[in-house]
Amino acid sequence: MSTTKVKLWCEAGKHNWHRESQRGRKPLNCPKHAPAKEPPGSKKPKFVTLKCAEGGHKWKWEKRGGFPPKRCPEHRESAKKVEPQLVETYCMAGDHMYMRERKRGRAPANCPLHSANKPQAERKGLGALRTRQAPSVNGVAPVVKGLGALKKRSGRFGKLAKLKAKNQERLRIEAQEYIVNAEQRLIEAAEEEREIFDRLDKLEMRKWKNAKTRREIDELRYEWQIKSRKLNNMSSALHSTITASRRVLR
Repeated sequence: MSTTKVKLWCEAGKHNWHRESQRGRKPLNCPKHAPAKEPPGSKKPKFVTLKCAEGGHKWKWEKRGGFPPKRCPEHRESAKKVEPQLVETYCMAGDHMYMRERKRGRAPANCPLHSANKPQAERKGLGALRTRQAPSVNGVAPVVKGLGALKKRSGRFGKLAKLKAKNQERLRIEAQEYIVNAEQRLIEAAEEEREIFDRLDKLEMRKWKNAKTRREIDELRYEWQIKSRKLNNMSSALHSTITASRRVLR
C-alpha cells in the first residue's frame, strides 16, 4: 500500500522536510530539531510576586493554577482566628450580671458558679423540670422574669392560652367566610355552565342545521368546555380548602 508524503516547515531549523501523511496536528519542527522532552516531575515550580491585601507587603506564590490568593499564608491564618464575643447575661440564682461567650441557642438561666452549686431536684424527668426553682440567696427568693413570670401570674395556661384561643377564633371566622364566598362563586359558575349547556343542547336537537347554526354550535361547545373545566377546578380548590381548614373549623 503506497503512502502519501507531505511537505512541512521546521520552525527551529528554518527548512522544509517531508514525512508520511498522518492524522492529527502537524508538528512544528522536524525530528532532528524537535526539543527534548523533559521527564515528568523535572519542571521547576514557577513563582509569582503578589501583594498581600492585609499586610501590604509583597510575597512569592507558587503558581499552580486557579485564582491567586489575596493574603499571604501568615495573614490568612490570622484572619481565620476570630476572637470570641462576650455578652452580658443575668443570673437568676445569684441576682447579678456576668459576662459569657456569645453562643447559639438559649441563654443559660444561671452563671457557671451558681449552676454548679445548684441542688438536685427530688423528682426526675419532666416533673423535675416543672417543679425545679432557683435557690434563694440569704433567705430572699429570686425574682422571676420573662416567660416564667407570665406563667406564674396567670396560672398554667394564662394569657398565652387566651391569645391562642383568640387567634384560633379569628382563623375559624376567616376560613368560614372564605368557604362561604367560594361556595357562592361555585354556584354562579354552575348556573352559567348549565345555561350554556341548555342552549347547546337545544341547537343540537334541531333536525335541519344550516352553516350559521353549525358555527354557533361550535362556538357554544368551545365555551361550554371552558366553563366546565373552570367549574371542575373551582370544585377541586374548594374541597382542598375545606380539607386543610378542618382542624380550624372544629
